[in-house]
Amino acid sequence: MKTQYIKQLIKEELTKILLEKKSSSTIYKFKGILSVDPKKRNKEEVLSDVRSLTGVTIVSTKPAEGDNISPTTDESILSIKVDPHPYMGKGGFSKEKVSTIVDDIRKIEGVEYFKLIGNIETTGL
Repeated sequence: MKTQYIKQLIKEELTKILLEKKSSSTIYKFKGILSVDPKKRNKEEVLSDVRSLTGVTIVSTKPAEGDNISPTTDESILSIKVDPHPYMGKGGFSKEKVSTIVDDIRKIEGVEYFKLIGNIETTGL
């Protein structure tokens, strides 16, 4: 009986370790339109704050184009990737946590809005 209990604990712990390893080797990528109010802050300062978010790397930025672009804001398309490794001690990382990062970007001083474009992609290391 005791042996069975120990085997079950070992199995559960190994499963947990393997799931964490798999989760920590997946990179999450997404794109969004960032609108910055230049009267409040310049875009370089805002991008620096975005880069300071846990696990976030800005892969590229390019000016947004189209009829819906406001002349009073500085709008860019950001390609962002998130390394989930820093989140492993905090319950792991998933696509759902990307919404938390999006909310954090929206809270940065000078951000008028940040909208996701397309789907959240995942790639393994």
